[in-house]
Amino acid sequence: PAVRVPGKNSPDISRLLDGGAQGIVVPHVDDAVEAAAAVRACKYPPLGMRSFFGLQPHFDYARHPAPEAMAAANDELLCIVMLESPLAIANADSIAAVPGVDVLLIGSNDLSLELGIPGQLQDPAIEFAFAAVIAACKAHGKHAGLAGIVDPALLRRHIEAGMRFVLTSNDIDLLLAAGEARVALLTA
Repeated sequence: PAVRVPGKNSPDISRLLDGGAQGIVVPHVDDAVEAAAAVRACKYPPLGMRSFFGLQPHFDYARHPAPEAMAAANDELLCIVMLESPLAIANADSIAAVPGVDVLLIGSNDLSLELGIPGQLQDPAIEFAFAAVIAACKAHGKHAGLAGIVDPALLRRHIEAGMRFVLTSNDIDLLLAAGEARVALLTA
């Protein structure tokens, strides 16, 4: 599972990773310095500065030599940085160039708010942002991602354009939809 932490300087990152999270979503990353800080918190040396605790769920609580365990964890763990501002989009190339960043995830709704076009997810400024992030990710071998778009046709278009990490809903929406479907079934 991937877990979104409450802020880019969250002290919870290490604890969540030690508890079995396989990805950390760091919100509001605006530049390469902040992206590098996210990597330092998420990854083991040489990429990051995360402390090592050998008996973890990632390794089925088995003992492994530290160098192999850290290398395997660095390969498997996703460090996902959220780009949610015009500044972040302008810095997408330098953010994508940071070693250890795996996914550049556009927070579509927050980005639209910061652009002054709340909820207008087909606006040319949003389309430009998606294209810029996809290009930066392709140039640096990273994955482009998006969150906040639920329209199937729009999602399909962005996936075809190069989005590879797609969040199409959240737990509250999914629970609500299941509850509404159940009520509809019982009242039909």
